[in-house]
Amino acid sequence: MREQIDTNDNYPDKDIPDGRYEFKVLSAEKKYGGAKKDKAFYVWRLEYEGIKGEQILMPNKMGDLLRVLGCTETEPGKFDWDTELVVNQVFAATISHEADKKDPSKIRQTMSAFEKVKEDVPF
Repeated sequence: MREQIDTNDNYPDKDIPDGRYEFKVLSAEKKYGGAKKDKAFYVWRLEYEGIKGEQILMPNKMGDLLRVLGCTETEPGKFDWDTELVVNQVFAATISHEADKKDPSKIRQTMSAFEKVKEDVPF
């Protein structure tokens, strides 16, 4: 069965401009998609400068974020973590926009350079 998935971010009105921002985790939910509906990805519901939205991350792009959020790395690149324990944690990340590798006409918003935020950030 053919399937389509929207991997764009769902921030209201527009993408996040390129730059560095602080995000508060509202939730993280594992979902499946792809041609065989067996490819895992995570939908991170976040708050950024008072705006609530979503960022889709593939597991291979989450290692640094999970480390920053204090999740247990059981062996290199493998994590044991509870999605409920990351809620309300705050981290910084850099937003950029890049062409999709399979379809260069599509621009994907990416999140990288994760860093723990030590102080309370008002949201």
